[in-house]
Amino acid sequence: GTFVIVCRYVKPRQLFWLWRHREALSGIGLFVDDDIAAMVADNDGPLDYRAYLLGMGVLPLFVLNGLLTHLWASTEALSSALAREGLAASVLAPRPGREQYRPACCRPAAGDAVRMIFHATGVHFSEHRFLIPIVTDMLEQHARLRFDVIAEGAPVRWWQALAADPNRLRIHAPLRWPDYFRETASNPADIALVPLLPGRTNDRRSDTKRIDVSRMQAAAIYTNCDIYRRCAMPGEIFADHQPEAWRQAIHRLATDPVLRQQVQDATMASMSRMRNASLAGFPGLSLQPGEAVHDA
Repeated sequence: GTFVIVCRYVKPRQLFWLWRHREALSGIGLFVDDDIAAMVADNDGPLDYRAYLLGMGVLPLFVLNGLLTHLWASTEALSSALAREGLAASVLAPRPGREQYRPACCRPAAGDAVRMIFHATGVHFSEHRFLIPIVTDMLEQHARLRFDVIAEGAPVRWWQALAADPNRLRIHAPLRWPDYFRETASNPADIALVPLLPGRTNDRRSDTKRIDVSRMQAAAIYTNCDIYRRCAMPGEIFADHQPEAWRQAIHRLATDPVLRQQVQDATMASMSRMRNASLAGFPGLSLQPGEAVHDA
């Protein structure tokens, strides 16, 4: 009678367990928030990470697809892509938790350092390449600006090659999710860079990065695209795929604390819009005790 939900990945041992108990389970659902097959095919991340995605997110589908009673995707674009592969997926959009609604903490006083961040996983090589010359220029122009980046693999070497002051450019390794959540909740940022270059993988992503930005209470610069425009609020900053547009936006935020606060407030307000645009439960599935599970 148990209903099992698989989030993104399934290990071989788990997959075998599902197959062995398939007749006893009331259903099996899969939630995906990225086009994992496209991530494997694109040359935009380290080979070992793409191999992990292949083994954990793609190959198991040959067995798992035959067991599924429910399939959820994070965006309409991803749902449509799965439909072209013969899989019917309901849309389960990002839903921020109440902890994202806390008021902004005390911001640095005038004259203090301005902390700018870019947090990316292992498949954002293009975004690292795009930002490196921009951040280099901004650090040279603004003595109070400090930059923290999360990177792994080749991007670490790219950032290290800048030979910047280690007190102003800090490179961090990715953290496990619980550690990342605690770190971002306890260490606010002033400016968050959220670039997203066009491509098959990125075009099907969701706007969950908004939630990280709000947790850090940062003023964000988002790529001007439908993904981040979905829950846009007046006062937010969007930049086209032109380096000069990003330089100008960073310059404005780095030099104007009042503007930073306005943009921070707008991003925090977007959490309410994102929550209102999402569902509280799983489409086609009731989690109430005693109620039957229905196929999507």
